[in-house]
Order: sequence, then structure tokens, then C-alpha cells
Amino acid sequence: MERARMDARERWRRVVGPNRGFAPPTKIVGPIRGCLWHGRAKATSMVVAMDTTLVDSPSYDAAATHQENGWQVRVARFDLTAWTHSMDEIEDAARAAIADHLGLPLSAVSVDVTIHLPDDISDDLAEVTRWRDISTYAANRVAMLTRRVADQLVTREHLTQRECAGLLGVSQQRIAQLLKKPE
Repeated sequence: MERARMDARERWRRVVGPNRGFAPPTKIVGPIRGCLWHGRAKATSMVVAMDTTLVDSPSYDAAATHQENGWQVRVARFDLTAWTHSMDEIEDAARAAIADHLGLPLSAVSVDVTIHLPDDISDDLAEVTRWRDISTYAANRVAMLTRRVADQLVTREHLTQRECAGLLGVSQQRIAQLLKKPE
């Protein structure tokens, strides 16, 4: 699965809905600082776990809810509330509030942010994610089988690349790419 370049810190998120099982990370709609990844777990909200942990650094939980004028970020453990205008600032707002409250530098604070969505949206988002995962798997499987069949048709059956392309429904250039041996 192709992944876009990520921040120096590992980032991922998972979308969850009722009775959803965990899935491996894949791309999700809407960037938060470039690229994030998500999977599914059991709950009824979208979880954005933006892991910025240092070794042996405790992680704090924060919950974000979208309001008319921005995002409300709550850290229940310390009864803190922060506001931000955009989704990509949620983690920073939570980290800043916790760091200020505890008197720590920002780099020493790790935050797991849960974004609460209405159940119907969470369910739809989980379904989009599921179908995207299925689509990605199918595309990868088709590419692997196309490469294998092209190799067998050309090497074992001695078909030309043009004939092979016609059978597989791809261009001759694609067959040449598939048959090119890595150096």
C-alpha cells in the first residue's frame, strides 16, 4: 500500500463505529497536517491517535467535538478545555493545554485525541473506509496476478507482448513494464 511522506513523528488515526473490528492503517479523507492513517476499533466515534510519544512519556487522552465556531478540545483528566479553529490544530491545542497545566515542555506531552462524530456519520465513514480497504486490496491483487500471467504467457507460452497485452486488456507498454526485471 502506498503511503505518502509523513511527519517525523509517527501519525495515524482510526475510524470507529459500532461493532467495527480493527483494520490495518490506510489513507483517510481530509488531511490533518498532511497525511494520516486510520483503521477501525469498537466504539462509536472517530479516533485520531496522533502519537508523538517520547520514550517513557505518558500519554494523555483528549476529546474533540466540532462546534459552530470551531473545535472544542477537552482533557477530562485535568478538566481542561481548549478551542481551535481547524482540525489540524487539535493535537497542538491539547498538548499546549496539558503542558501548560503540568509545567512541562510541549515535547514531553503525548496526546491521543478522540474526535466525536454523530453515530450516522461515524457509521458512513467506517463503511467508506471498509470499501476503500477492499478496493485497495483488489487493485493490489489484480496487479500481482497481471504480472504473473504476463510472465507466464510470454516466457512459457511464447506469446508476443502485443498478444499478451490483448489478452490481459492492458497496453503493450504496461506489459513491458511488468516484464522488466529489477536491476
